[in-house]
Amino acid sequence: MSLKRQDSTGVRVSKRLAIWGLEILCQSLLGGLLLLLLLTSSGAGPESWIREWLRSVVLTAGLFVWGSGYLLSTAMVGVVWRSKKLWFYPTSASVLFLVHLQWTFAQGNGFSPPERLVLRALGVCIVLACTFAGNLLLRKWSSAGAGAQVPKS
Repeated sequence: MSLKRQDSTGVRVSKRLAIWGLEILCQSLLGGLLLLLLLTSSGAGPESWIREWLRSVVLTAGLFVWGSGYLLSTAMVGVVWRSKKLWFYPTSASVLFLVHLQWTFAQGNGFSPPERLVLRALGVCIVLACTFAGNLLLRKWSSAGAGAQVPKS
């Protein structure tokens, strides 16, 4: 394999990794907001909302994203096995989300059936939105890089 091709592959993987990290961050922030809305009362002041939201983000990132294995499985699909089809990765990530969420529900009984339904439905919407936006950003970023001239040395 030529050096130029290796550099191109490395850059492509680096871009995928950066976009995937941004997607996971957005999913954690929005998932934390969803948890906050499900689990808190409406009588809290702005300072406590921010504190509780940050706590919910840490809970989402720590227990769900990291603890259930969602981070590793989406990394494999999002970085290593990303398809050129715009719909493939968002759909795959949504299925992974539902599988890992079901595993999380099986570990404890902290949510009522209506809350579980809301988490499933809105969680899939969050995953679809973040991964679809990530796909579009990756395409735009990759097409901008493909048109750029590489200086010859």
